[in-house]
Amino acid sequence: MQVYTGFMIEDIGFFEFRKKTHQYWYNKSNDLRASAGALWFAMRDSDNNIAEHLKLGSGFSMGIACYPVFPMLCGLSLEVLYKAICVRKDIKFKSTHNLIILAKDAQIDITDEESKFLKFFTESIIWNGKYPVPSDKQKHEYDKLTELHYDFLFDKIKIGSLDGYTPNGKLNWENFNNIWLKSSYNYHF
Repeated sequence: MQVYTGFMIEDIGFFEFRKKTHQYWYNKSNDLRASAGALWFAMRDSDNNIAEHLKLGSGFSMGIACYPVFPMLCGLSLEVLYKAICVRKDIKFKSTHNLIILAKDAQIDITDEESKFLKFFTESIIWNGKYPVPSDKQKHEYDKLTELHYDFLFDKIKIGSLDGYTPNGKLNWENFNNIWLKSSYNYHF
């Protein structure tokens, strides 16, 4: 396959063409984003119509089943978006799932609050969206995610003399999509 690279025509295969073409990366990021959105709406199906239509069984909860997968897809979408930005700007990026590192590679400024999301999404990509526990050599990641989970997604409350936690609703489509859209702006400009 012959491709004009801006300076000359090169013979490259389809693999290399897709690897070097930022639109493929961007489109894949958007596909993952759309899939995360579909999961978000499935999770909010309080009538359980989706679970029934899919014949997942009586009492199956999309909200429970998809809860760890939603942030994994959010994280994967951001990972591929950051890499799309790097490909577009001809920036070498590290081979990692760490979204904070990739955001820096892509020259994206992130707030402290966004950094908390990215840490949570990173852990979701690495293991929590796919497995019930991390690998034996990464046992410490389980405690790390538990700490992130309570520090970021719950508010501490007092129940008499005891400390308790209540969900704060931060893990939602709007918050993820705002981060994605902000980052996407850097892709386009």
